[in-house]
Amino acid sequence: QQQQQQQQQQSGGAKANEPPREHLMVVKCLCALLGKGFHFNFRKQLLHCVTPLLNNSFKVIRQQAFGCLSDMFAADVAGDCTLECVRMVGRMVKKGGRVHGELLNVLCSLPLSKSVIESEGEDSAAGKAKKKKKKKSGKDLSEGGARALQNDLKQSEGEVSASHRRSNQTAMLTEVFTTYFRVLKSRKQGNVLPLVLRGLSKFSLLINLDLLLDLLQLLKALIDPHSGQTLSVESTLHCVLTAFACLQGAAGAVTIDVAEFYTFLYSNLWRLADADQHVHVPLLLRCLTVMFEKSKALSTERVAAFLKRLAALALCLPAHGALGVVQSIRFCLNKYTKCKQLLDQQVTSSGVFLPYLDDPDYCNPFAATLYELGVLQRSPHPILKNYAHAVLTGEEVPLALSVKTSVALFYSYDCSKGGFNPPIPAPAGSALDVSKKKSKAEVLRRKIVLQQAQSRSSGFLQHLTEGTPPPQYCFHSINNPSINQISGNGVAAAKFANESGTARQLNELQFEAGNDSEENSDPDEDEDEEDEDSDDLDLR
Repeated sequence: QQQQQQQQQQSGGAKANEPPREHLMVVKCLCALLGKGFHFNFRKQLLHCVTPLLNNSFKVIRQQAFGCLSDMFAADVAGDCTLECVRMVGRMVKKGGRVHGELLNVLCSLPLSKSVIESEGEDSAAGKAKKKKKKKSGKDLSEGGARALQNDLKQSEGEVSASHRRSNQTAMLTEVFTTYFRVLKSRKQGNVLPLVLRGLSKFSLLINLDLLLDLLQLLKALIDPHSGQTLSVESTLHCVLTAFACLQGAAGAVTIDVAEFYTFLYSNLWRLADADQHVHVPLLLRCLTVMFEKSKALSTERVAAFLKRLAALALCLPAHGALGVVQSIRFCLNKYTKCKQLLDQQVTSSGVFLPYLDDPDYCNPFAATLYELGVLQRSPHPILKNYAHAVLTGEEVPLALSVKTSVALFYSYDCSKGGFNPPIPAPAGSALDVSKKKSKAEVLRRKIVLQQAQSRSSGFLQHLTEGTPPPQYCFHSINNPSINQISGNGVAAAKFANESGTARQLNELQFEAGNDSEENSDPDEDEDEEDEDSDDLDLR
């Protein structure tokens, strides 16, 4: 980096946020070598060159290394090279110092799957049982030689045994959670905390029960209001999502009071009303799905308090964000039928609703109504307006919308990149309405009406169209034979205008007659037919 700074000072033309071109070319070559030849004998040297680039000061180099390692993880079936890279990442985090997001985000690309691990574990257990059986019964030397020969053939063909893959994935999982726990327990978490929580929520289904309990204790320490630590909106949502993902992975084996996480999310919902935090609405919708749709037993007071605050939050969100929130409200109303009392204005409980109390169990939500859905009925967004009306009146929602999740609805009608989604239809009868193609007769009729309206402003044109006596200033125009050639010849009209002395009126006539001759002429007809029809056009 010192050499790069010295070269930039000497050159004077290189930008401070961009690496030199030759350095970037070297990085691309190293990444290409590692991506194509991660299985050959010098892969460790390549890993020692590429993996530290995840923490480089230049963003372009970090992204290049991140893409290379992610592709390598997907292509490495055996997992030997992937395990070496994960260990190097763990050692870099352990050293301390500044950690960029790409260094920890690359761990989320690991191809760890619970189904693969369980199936491989069953295969290995069955193999051990077979070995014990054969030891008891005795085996022939010929069978042992055949088995050794078969193993050699598998190695030559590049096949990977299930036990080898299982051991590598187990070692990877241990390294990943060791790194994540080291970051959670450190005081300098910085901007990498959301990445760590995202990885924990992804791999929480693979850990054992003891590690799960330790993780929940760490998450409770993070959301403790007396800890003096203020989490960002993204970290808050990831923390809640990780906790409920861990409980789902336990499958009822752990009974822990999660009221703290409900209260923590309820108190932080208002922070999403800020326009800068609208990008985290899909993460909120995922939290609501895990907390309410997949939970079994919840108090109706807690659910009603969330519905009331979510409805108020929907008024502050864009249309596609409000649509996802209304979808979650509809699901909760159908699952917890007692909460439909919030839709009835005549049925309320005693007491006063406390909207600013950050405890959903004691804010008395049934003393209020969901009047916010009535406000959303007046939204200019057609889908949101109809959806809010259906929820408020209890009508059926169209099947195309009801089968989608709240996150899918958010992205289906996302208009954050500009434009209207769905597009605004053109008003009927306007120039933008291309649904009905106008016929030639309709176009000609409109032109004739327009010409008649324009002719009334000129006495001379009124004489030609209606047969009224000519004005005094154009008495030379009655017996002039050039009047019959006005519709077909613009030059004759100009000559007639000079003779009659009425230039202004005849200029208007020349313009209108020229349009008639161009628009009403058929290119397929002969010139003789055009001369015969000119009198008819003038009369019309």
